[in-house]
Amino acid sequence: MRRFLFLFAIFTPIALVSLNGCNRPPKIKVEEKSPSAAATTNIWRHFLDSVRYPDNPRESDDWRRFRDGVRQLDGHFAKADVVNGLILTKEDRRFLQTNVGLDNAELAEIESLSARSADAHYLDECFLLRDAARTLENQYLTVPEQAHLCFRWVMRNMLPHEQQDSNTPPAFALRRGTGSAMERALVFLALLRQLDIEGCLIVAPNGNAPQFLVAALDRKTRATGKKDEIVLDPAASRLYLFDPRLGLAVLGKDGKSVVTLKEAIVDATLLKPHAITPERAKKLEAWIVCPLYALAPRMLEMQRGVRGAGGGLTLYLNPRELKTELETISGLPTGVWKTSVSFPTRDSQFHRATTCPTRWLRDFLPKAEGGLDDGAPKRTEVFEFLRYPFEDAMVNYARIALTSEILPESVYLSLQYITRELFQKYAVQPRELFLHGQYDPMKRRQERLQIFVKSEALAGLTQDPIFHKERIAWVQKVRNLNANIPANPGQQAKQRQAMQAIWMEDAFLRWMLETDSETQLDRADKKSVMTKIVAFGMLESLDFELARVRAGLGHEEADRAQANLESQQKPSAQAKQRARQAWEVARSSWANFYLHRIAIKPLIERQLIQLSQVPRLEVRLSLLEKAHLDLHRYFHARIQLAECIAILDGAKEAKTELDSTRAEIEAFEKSGQFQTQIKNLSTKVPSNPEIQRVVQGRLDLLGRCWSQDGSYAWLKKQIVQRVARLAMP
Repeated sequence: MRRFLFLFAIFTPIALVSLNGCNRPPKIKVEEKSPSAAATTNIWRHFLDSVRYPDNPRESDDWRRFRDGVRQLDGHFAKADVVNGLILTKEDRRFLQTNVGLDNAELAEIESLSARSADAHYLDECFLLRDAARTLENQYLTVPEQAHLCFRWVMRNMLPHEQQDSNTPPAFALRRGTGSAMERALVFLALLRQLDIEGCLIVAPNGNAPQFLVAALDRKTRATGKKDEIVLDPAASRLYLFDPRLGLAVLGKDGKSVVTLKEAIVDATLLKPHAITPERAKKLEAWIVCPLYALAPRMLEMQRGVRGAGGGLTLYLNPRELKTELETISGLPTGVWKTSVSFPTRDSQFHRATTCPTRWLRDFLPKAEGGLDDGAPKRTEVFEFLRYPFEDAMVNYARIALTSEILPESVYLSLQYITRELFQKYAVQPRELFLHGQYDPMKRRQERLQIFVKSEALAGLTQDPIFHKERIAWVQKVRNLNANIPANPGQQAKQRQAMQAIWMEDAFLRWMLETDSETQLDRADKKSVMTKIVAFGMLESLDFELARVRAGLGHEEADRAQANLESQQKPSAQAKQRARQAWEVARSSWANFYLHRIAIKPLIERQLIQLSQVPRLEVRLSLLEKAHLDLHRYFHARIQLAECIAILDGAKEAKTELDSTRAEIEAFEKSGQFQTQIKNLSTKVPSNPEIQRVVQGRLDLLGRCWSQDGSYAWLKKQIVQRVARLAMP
């Protein structure tokens, strides 16, 4: 309650505030040193406790908890024996300079004996993906089965849609939920690493526009006959292939087993659906992706400490050893990706190349956080602002005359604050809880949101004369209260109390904001005009998001149940029933609670008409991005529904759903309405270089969707492949 009052008080003019555990062998032989004393172990356990993601998160529970947490380790990293172990060998240093291509500044980052500012973001990424990996880990699955399960998870939770930014580091891209084929590939590799499965890119060179696949390494070892000596067995090891652009694993002719690199080299026709011709297949190369901060020796020391304290986590990568292994197993020319590459895409002045992933994180972060970005606005600022449809809500408020011109400044800022807080608590944080595998806390948030979006009192507000009468009276009341600020402190206090009373009269809105409170909502508490105003701006967006996320969670549970079923040599009746029930829940969620409520064509038409009525360029761009994202989510849902249908009802019914989805995509392509909006906005971008860098860059990314090699072209190819695989016996 006190926090609620304080947060609103700062926006009142009366306050006069100036507002400004798997059984697989490890990927690389790394000596794991157990902490030598209980005190050392406690250091790492305290560290793990301090950075654990909470089940009722606050906005500050982000990368900053790692910035603060690593300070506990300063004493450990100051010990002489630890310092001596943080020195790179001459061979490793030479490899990093020559093969990885690190410059002096980058070497200084990884050779530092103390934590660097960007370490917090790298640790945040690793812990996030470790938590996600734990929800997927299944000791009964083989490496290719486990990798395939992880691949499907990434493809479902990162839609093939480039929006807002490119060359985005894995944790940021995963949180955004969309990405390019390369961004999806890097998230997949980072997720595999947390399961002790290494991987690389398998690239088919084609001048400046190569195609690529991702390979997951099933590393086998053998005994040498000497005591306790185990070495790599290249002949038994395998590299399994996945296509993040198509969104499907490379399958054999049986339509079930994931193809190995050796099988693809022997029969290159297996790669034809993945845009790699037999001629290009003869020139395949293996490219290793090396995150900069994974190369730091201090990460190896931290990995040892965390694992010694019981926290299974992979932080360190030795690229020299990995290169040797991959080269031996693959038989391909093998190297570290260290240059910028132009993968097939629509020409763009601002997004010509995919830069070396080693530098993605450092390039993305602002200088204050250990990065190199000194632009305005910062890439991280744009990312945070665009994580939820804030501008869409503000446009909805404007439709009922709630703008900065009509409302007092402090009241308008308060409305913005409430909107951001609700999006943070019911869109951003549930996504974070989901990625961390904290499903029960996520569902508790959803239960609160359900009460809001399904309230009969908040339905049909557009045509509700009582609401509009209440709104007009509320606006007049807050305008009168803020018309004159008295000089007398006593009178100021009275006006402050009167303004707070307006905010406090809505117990329901207060309950929605105070997620850390276990107080039950009193049924007698009526929703005031404040809740109705917020609902007018946000309810539709949050309602669809709730339905989509619930359906997605149901699909995750069904896919894991199916993986458990298929891992059994003789599946039990209980396992079969459990899997079928999970798929039935997923199908019902996609069909009845999400797709059947969306008339996609009228929805998009309404959004584009609304866009044309907004004067500000940056707001129009945000609305256009939201319309693109809504469309991608719709088609993703249809494909997920088809997968449910295939398992429950058979191939024929699933093919009908997929064919219908493809036809609907083609209808949107043919209409050209999105392409026209992109072109129109491009003509209105000012000549200012900084504005062009951000705005035109975002427009170019949207334009890629509709190009001949864009995300919709590949989505149609995915549908064709899904239909073809359904026809296999």
